[in-house]
Amino acid sequence: MGKKRAYKSRKSGGGRKKLKPEYDAGKNLKEQMDAAVTLYNSEMSLQAIGDALNLNPIKVRKLLITAGVYESEVAEKVQDTFEEYRETQDYKTSILSTANTLQLSKASVTSYGRHEGFVVVAAASRPVKPLYVPLSGYFVRIFLSRAAPGAVPRRRCGG
Repeated sequence: MGKKRAYKSRKSGGGRKKLKPEYDAGKNLKEQMDAAVTLYNSEMSLQAIGDALNLNPIKVRKLLITAGVYESEVAEKVQDTFEEYRETQDYKTSILSTANTLQLSKASVTSYGRHEGFVVVAAASRPVKPLYVPLSGYFVRIFLSRAAPGAVPRRRCGG
């Protein structure tokens, strides 16, 4: 029989290395949101903003809703209904219930919703709650940018 090998401890920091260690989805989304808000405040249409940022107008609308600058009757109704269902149901069931109640497609409900989990400027009339969101297969909570001194207080969004 052969000799037993001595136990050798593993080096810390092992495991698979990230392909793009500098990549940060939250940071990229925040940059897109800031750019969309700037263009929207300069009176550009959703289509023009989408063309400028190389994004779909629906994605632009979702970014603006998340930032708290885009308002419409439909968006407000969808968010209110979703938040009401979210108090008692999981995310997926809340989306489906909202779609059924408002006679909209699931895609429409999600397009009028916020990017959940991001810190945004809260509307004065609507308190918002934090949510865990799936990101690359993992549930994470993302918090972005701190309020500047004298800015409107920021709150977590979601239902």
